[in-house]
Amino acid sequence: MSVHVLVGGVGFVGANLAVELVERGYSVVVASRRGSVERRPGLARFLEGLGVRIVVARSLWGLDMGGLGDVYYYLPGALTGGYRAMLEAHVKLLEKTISDVAETGAGLVYVSSIAALGVGREWRRGCTVYEEERHLAGDRVYPSIHMETKAMGERLLVEKGGALGWWSIVRPGVVFGPWGGHLEWRLLYMASRLRVGPRLGRGVPHIYSQDLARILADAGEGRHRGAWVNAVDPLHPDLADLFRALCRGLGHSRCATIPVWPLVSLAGRASGRGSPLRLIYSILAHGCRYDSRRLEGFQWTPLEEQARGFIEWARRWL
Repeated sequence: MSVHVLVGGVGFVGANLAVELVERGYSVVVASRRGSVERRPGLARFLEGLGVRIVVARSLWGLDMGGLGDVYYYLPGALTGGYRAMLEAHVKLLEKTISDVAETGAGLVYVSSIAALGVGREWRRGCTVYEEERHLAGDRVYPSIHMETKAMGERLLVEKGGALGWWSIVRPGVVFGPWGGHLEWRLLYMASRLRVGPRLGRGVPHIYSQDLARILADAGEGRHRGAWVNAVDPLHPDLADLFRALCRGLGHSRCATIPVWPLVSLAGRASGRGSPLRLIYSILAHGCRYDSRRLEGFQWTPLEEQARGFIEWARRWL
């Protein structure tokens, strides 16, 4: 039985991925900072209940990850903060992980972000962005630090991945679903209970957390070796669509929406490059869709089922 290692796995993506890997029959190890376990004790207990072994260190910088397993998933990420903090999370710690794992024959899946694509200068509203034949080719800009450093992490892996057994890059969109305890999903859930929610008037490049777990597990089984994959649900729902699905899942027959894009646009343009508001605005403002030729035939979870899955989790854990 091969061992799959989740670097920084005590979190939103790690919880869903651990469930998927255990269901596929793999042994799972989570390498985590002690602070992450202390902040999320319920999630840590949930992982241990699955049979996951959690290897805890004061800092991942002090943990030699070589030899822990056969496949590694690099999960650390930062949405807020300055350049130094995001560079450490998306690039420097990844470089250390590659160094630890190099020459062991293990594979590594880098969980990047659709934001790593930046904004192409040639993109026009209504365009569809697929994976490039050449990695991050073309003339593009990076309005947020998150975008810039995620792209740097991808370039690092493409450059140094030859020292690994193999590598893959998966670029999730905005992740929604079970274990999504981030503020935006708590607020959307609260809004659905109050029957009044947001409407953007444009599609959000999102992905259901359990769909992402299946894509990542497929990558860990070697399906996307040496490739980069845009992991975004082709539906591209408005926030209002997610909100209404939650309302219906809660049994409400009528729910109202209010437009929020003018406020999001204003806040995003006024925010600094390290702000998540700048990131969200930068992803949505160009009006392009994201898709993947590598995921043709993938069975996406219907929106109503996504909402039910989130509600079931939220009722138990929020």
